[in-house]
Amino acid sequence: MFNTRLQALLLLAVGLAGLVLSASQSAYASSVSGWSMPFTYSREALSPGETGLNRTIVQDERDLFVFNASRGMQVNITIRWADPSDDLDIFLISPRDFVVGRSSSSGTIEEQILTELPDTGRYLLIVSGYRMRTAPVVAYTLLSSIPLEHFVTAFRVRVDILGLNDLSPTNVTFTSLGVVHRAKVSGPFTLDVDNGTTIALVPTITISSVERFRTADRSSWVITRPSFFNVTYFDQFRPRLTLEGLKPEFPVRVVEMVNGRERETRSAGEWSEWVDSGSFVTLDRTVQGTPSLRFRTEDAVRWRADTPFEGRVQYYQQWKVSVSVRDVPYANPVGVTYGQNGQSFTQYVHAETWSEWVDHGTAISLTRQALGSTDRERWGTEKTDLPVQRSESYTVTYTHQYWVTMVVEGLADAQTPLLNITQFNNMRQVPVTGQWGGWVDAATEVSLPPTLADGHGTRWLAHKSTSELIQGAVTLNVVYTPEYRVSLAFTTSEGRMLLPPLPSRVLLVGPEGDMTGVTSYEALWLPAGVWRVAEVVWHGANIAPSLPAVFTPTPGGTWTIGTGVHDLQVVATDFAGIPVVGADVLFNYPDGSAYRIVTDDRGYAVLPAVFPGVSLIRVSHLGLSTMVEGDFSQSDTLSLKAPPSTPSFVIASLILIVAIVSVGLAVRGSPVWRGSSQGKRHLA
Repeated sequence: MFNTRLQALLLLAVGLAGLVLSASQSAYASSVSGWSMPFTYSREALSPGETGLNRTIVQDERDLFVFNASRGMQVNITIRWADPSDDLDIFLISPRDFVVGRSSSSGTIEEQILTELPDTGRYLLIVSGYRMRTAPVVAYTLLSSIPLEHFVTAFRVRVDILGLNDLSPTNVTFTSLGVVHRAKVSGPFTLDVDNGTTIALVPTITISSVERFRTADRSSWVITRPSFFNVTYFDQFRPRLTLEGLKPEFPVRVVEMVNGRERETRSAGEWSEWVDSGSFVTLDRTVQGTPSLRFRTEDAVRWRADTPFEGRVQYYQQWKVSVSVRDVPYANPVGVTYGQNGQSFTQYVHAETWSEWVDHGTAISLTRQALGSTDRERWGTEKTDLPVQRSESYTVTYTHQYWVTMVVEGLADAQTPLLNITQFNNMRQVPVTGQWGGWVDAATEVSLPPTLADGHGTRWLAHKSTSELIQGAVTLNVVYTPEYRVSLAFTTSEGRMLLPPLPSRVLLVGPEGDMTGVTSYEALWLPAGVWRVAEVVWHGANIAPSLPAVFTPTPGGTWTIGTGVHDLQVVATDFAGIPVVGADVLFNYPDGSAYRIVTDDRGYAVLPAVFPGVSLIRVSHLGLSTMVEGDFSQSDTLSLKAPPSTPSFVIASLILIVAIVSVGLAVRGSPVWRGSSQGKRHLA
């Protein structure tokens, strides 16, 4: 027990119990022997012959007294207390820091130092409450043979430091024996601190710009009683995180350990905080902005802070997007490609609604087609790229389609017909040069124009249907044949153009032997090839030439057809050989029509179109008619005796008048017989 108490007192004497301080003894010696105190203490004097100084003390409390003495002086100091269960120690230290007197024994109520002093100078007397058992506070009485001054009251303080090492100590500042001391410590320490002064530790120990030791505990205390403190330091690093893609209004939550406690901070850009070594820094993988907006990363979001580190985390702004796929058979799924977390993904969906988070600024791409049972049947759509700028619901309808092949033949190189088709419910036209293939909506119609024209007398005509209702994959062949715009003209056997009325119908034989009847002879379209005339109907008669007339159509050409009709000159004279002027000449045609003309002053009339065969010509004049019937096709001139001409009629009339007059005169000159009895009488 004595050795233990002695060690404690020696530690007090140097002022740094529990510390490894090379300068502690010298610091104590200068403070005591030089009596140079930075603080002013209230001193109580105890003079010889007095009954004593009455004070109180608690466990781990020290009262320090000083006095001046000469070498060889004898001193007698006694301390008394009430209960032997309590232990108080008394300790005398010389100016040279040697223990020259002590009293420490248990089970007594009095301790005494009686000694001869070895040095001249200022001595230090320490009264220590070693172990208080009866009460927290014990009263004692101090008696001395020489005057004493109360120097200071000190308290035993213990500080347990955790978390530091010898390479990273903290600085401790305290006042002992009126002198401020500083030291470096890295573990538990015990020391005596003057009453009313402050003991302080450095809260932050900087190792580098990215490493430190830091305590969150209290690091300074005003000492007014014996105390025990715990201080835990945390080795901390300062990591650095770069957060990209976030918005200030939607920061990410950062969870870290600081001073042994979990802490949350938020950041949308650069983040750098001190965190405990060995702990974890954790980010939220998902920042939920709104029900339809979020920020998401697939980068690392958890780091162990064993050393300083730097990290980069890319967040992607994402929208909740849905796509409804319509009219696709269940057996034919549609591929949906989308961007998420900076990567591309593809999912296959049937006729249903697909929903997913998609990166902002990307596009959802749908498979353009879903094939049917063969590669010539599909369900397709044109709406394949859906931009993602916000949360949206898209509806994509697929159209049932078949592959249609269209083969066009017979056209000139410059002719390109337009094919009318329906694709994705839209009517459109596509040019077809030779052959075309494409997807056409089911149950719609494809069609080509039945006729194409170049505007210069040529056209191409399709002689079969150019439209088709699409019920499956088909190949359609359309053959065009050229036709040329021509005109028909007719001439008589003499080569004179036949003037209207023209033939009522012409029967033509085409290159393939088919018959074509035409009644209009301007802008007549004929297919290419050799054509011939089979029949020319004119006034009910066939006036086609005896030799076949052939013609090869060319654009804008004219086919002149020679006919069997010819001009017949009729010469009408009467019985006297005098020309009959103004006679009415009538030519009857087989269809019942007639051609009428009047003779000129020579008795001539020209019938312009007399057809082969038996026909009837009638000449009428002055109420008299002459008819001639026969085949006049081989004659150019027909002379016939017509009714009397006007001169002959006048002469005949005069002769008749004269004759009548003569007869009358003769009758008037004959005798008139007046009765039968008288016989003949002369005319009066």
